Amino acid sequence: MPEREPTRIDLSPSPTREEIQPRLDLIRTPPAGTLQGICLSQNIIGTEIHFWPNRSRPCTLRSCKWCQAGMGDKSTIDNKIVHRTADGVEPCTAQKCNACEALSPFRWKGYFIMLSEKTSQIAIVEITASVLDARDEYWRVHGQLRGARVCLSRRNKKANGAIKMSLMPSGRVESSLPTCPNLQYHLARIWDSAGRHSGPKENEDSPTGWDLELNAE
Repeated sequence: MPEREPTRIDLSPSPTREEIQPRLDLIRTPPAGTLQGICLSQNIIGTEIHFWPNRSRPCTLRSCKWCQAGMGDKSTIDNKIVHRTADGVEPCTAQKCNACEALSPFRWKGYFIMLSEKTSQIAIVEITASVLDARDEYWRVHGQLRGARVCLSRRNKKANGAIKMSLMPSGRVESSLPTCPNLQYHLARIWDSAGRHSGPKENEDSPTGWDLELNAE
């Protein structure tokens, strides 16, 4: 009887770097107190977000001409999504996502990566459009957010209250700041509808089923 060739199994003291896929926590401004840290991102990026079903997910509608023109003031009339324009009401001809079909409302949410000076934790911070004036003012002076000291709080001390943000230079030089993780990659992992991650790694373009396109302004 011929001898069976043994099955080879490679053992190592630790997984390869490609197999280590640490996730970043997504944190929100608490109802009371403040959320503080150093911004590692160059800028805030965001998109329209549905809360459906029982979780946050990006709206994947295909823009119509009114959406592309920046006329994002939408309403639902007779179960149809319409734009309110200077000439009246125009139907939105966007290709709807499942959440749109379910008539789930959406709102813009933004994201950036922050370093906690107290714990050295690096996490994704979620904000709303209410902070963008403060962002724009800081950007006009400094040309980027990276290295800024961020302080976030809720105006009315409620869980979903409007967010207030202050930004000021931290004095940290670039060489003292850690590399900013790929924010689009980590958002894609969070939004992965199957709750799984496989395939391309962090330095590749499409880490999950979400194809995130960053529009520069």
